[in-house]
Amino acid sequence: MSAKPLHLLLITLILCFFTSIASAQVGPRLLTDQWRGLHHYGETYDQPILIYGNQTTRNESIDLVYYPSQGKGRTNPQEVEPTWRAGYKFITVMSTNNFGLPSGLNDLAFQGAYKVGELTDNWHLEIGAGIGSANDGHWDNTEALYGLGDIIVKSQLDPKTILSVGIGYDGNRNLFPDIPLPIVQYHQLINDTFRYRLGLINGFTWTPNDAFELDADVGMLLSNQLLGINASATYSINKNIQFFAQFLNARSGFFLENQGTQRMFYFANYGLIGGTYVFNEKMDLSAGVGYAFDQRFAQGFDIRHLETFRELNSHFLFFFKLNGTF
Repeated sequence: MSAKPLHLLLITLILCFFTSIASAQVGPRLLTDQWRGLHHYGETYDQPILIYGNQTTRNESIDLVYYPSQGKGRTNPQEVEPTWRAGYKFITVMSTNNFGLPSGLNDLAFQGAYKVGELTDNWHLEIGAGIGSANDGHWDNTEALYGLGDIIVKSQLDPKTILSVGIGYDGNRNLFPDIPLPIVQYHQLINDTFRYRLGLINGFTWTPNDAFELDADVGMLLSNQLLGINASATYSINKNIQFFAQFLNARSGFFLENQGTQRMFYFANYGLIGGTYVFNEKMDLSAGVGYAFDQRFAQGFDIRHLETFRELNSHFLFFFKLNGTF
């Protein structure tokens, strides 16, 4: 392995350590997503994907790391609907190339949220606001700054059903970043083995027994993606060892210096297989291999109007994944 890929790997491992300690979600999902349970203050997720020795369709060499990190925290771990919560996301696309692609594309955002109070006997109001920078390595680029804001009313329709309705703004959304969009999210727990969600995120989680879990999400604005897909199947050998297969769709935009509202977008699909070691109920670490396909970089205002900058060949990859609670 050359020095440049080793340099990318070292940066990735450093980021994995630090962002796993302080990472979180932003946007409407900070207000609508269900928590993994009580008795903890925060949840974190990191999954660096490393693609070395690849080429563009023009036979230009490129090594690439796609690293999404997110999570959330609350002030009171006993609250199912926290009064105060905060979120963080960090997405970076690091690369070594010789065809003019910025070597570091970064999207860092923070958001806070507050449960204002009851509107009626069955509805309450929640608000969220935040700020981010989606840049091409120029952190001093003020045109890369964007705002986040959400207003949601939420109702516990019955002990197993929650409905959220509202409006949200995300200045770095892949689609219509310049206007607020409506938010509708419906969660229902059918029984101890099956729950589903409709609206902003459409999907389900099925756990027929202690060994197997199937989880899938597809949403109009899933993690700021148009028709984003994230699906996984997990089989537990015992309480510490798991094997899984995962499909992950990546779409992220980054503002370019001196180009106003024009952004560089990275698109990719990943098919992954790997194993997980569960240290305890607070942390698990995964590693595996996979295949990246339909990769490209494109420029434009949003995903309605894009001009392809480079297309990348399909290529093998390896990855790490760290989930934690604290």
